[in-house]
Amino acid sequence: MGQAGPDGRMLAAPSPAERRCQSRAAVLWGLGSFLVLQLAAGTVMLTWVPQWYDPGYGPKIARSKRRLPVRGERPLFVAILGSSRTESGVQGKPVEGALSKALGRPVLVSNFGLAGAGPIQELLTLRRVLADAGRPDLLLVEVLPPLLSDLADPPHELTEPVLPTAQLHPRDFQLVRRFSGPARDGLRRDWLLAWAAPCYTHRLNILRSVLPDLLHEHQRIRLCMDETGWLPFIREEVPPDIRRRWVRQVREDYGPTLTRFQFSPRPVSALIELLKVCRAERIHTALFVMPEGREFRSLYPPGLWPKIEQFLGNLSRCYNVPFISAREWMAEDDFLDTHHLSPRAAAVFSEQFGREALVPLLSGKATVSTRTRLSHAHN
Repeated sequence: MGQAGPDGRMLAAPSPAERRCQSRAAVLWGLGSFLVLQLAAGTVMLTWVPQWYDPGYGPKIARSKRRLPVRGERPLFVAILGSSRTESGVQGKPVEGALSKALGRPVLVSNFGLAGAGPIQELLTLRRVLADAGRPDLLLVEVLPPLLSDLADPPHELTEPVLPTAQLHPRDFQLVRRFSGPARDGLRRDWLLAWAAPCYTHRLNILRSVLPDLLHEHQRIRLCMDETGWLPFIREEVPPDIRRRWVRQVREDYGPTLTRFQFSPRPVSALIELLKVCRAERIHTALFVMPEGREFRSLYPPGLWPKIEQFLGNLSRCYNVPFISAREWMAEDDFLDTHHLSPRAAAVFSEQFGREALVPLLSGKATVSTRTRLSHAHN
């Protein structure tokens, strides 16, 4: 039966063909609306809210850009690249305080340390920072010695669990493919598949940013990150039995690598390329080694650390960048697992690092050779 029109006359019911046409139109409109929504969401993520797709680098660059003034005098911008040792071990606020007091001007410190990152990811992060926030006044580059011996294919820091495809920006593809080799040949295809529905792929990151109370506590861990990018490895001190278990795991993870240590071409070439980028961009740069506990240092075979120190010293002289070794600055009890500092120890180390290592770099009171001797100041 038909329906009544505006004038009261009965309208003929649509034929089966017309109903099929209307159904197809509704489906196409729905599909089109969905695709437009996903395209818009993806564009917004890649352009304005990187924390929605990259829970590591994204929140850090978002915090940095919020703190860097768009107009007026720009504070002295200090960017720190590194691994989870740096992410959990360098608190920006104590460093900012030490530098601001000594230099008499505002200082902004951004900790871009990332779990699992080595020289290749540091190079990737540097290129991201240059594109997103501009050139830092001082760049600090952590060297985690075991990662210089990463002979895996692809290197561990470029594996999918450590650097997920869905968390990459299209401008990252070339560098990741270059250092990962054939292992990630399908990178662009995999990225397009992941980003076909970005709202679904990145739903946890979006919820973490917009409605964190809907997530389980362990999924909200990165909400503990402070405005400088510092993220505690764990918020509380760990009981002795858990610490012993963690130390055993560290020995299993790093002991074989250090026992068979040999410099690997890919991380070494990435570190050299990073220093070349810094030289081309005229970025004041320094290399540094984070503190290691006595038990972690015992994993190095005799003669290995002097060999690594000589390599880093040669890089320091070749590229005219200081090398700061804070390797023996902290006691064993300051570590949660013999190589990640506790939150309490991180505050102490950060203030000391800023005052004793970075103030001389920025005040122009030291040469490369005298800065290098800082590596023996706390042995």
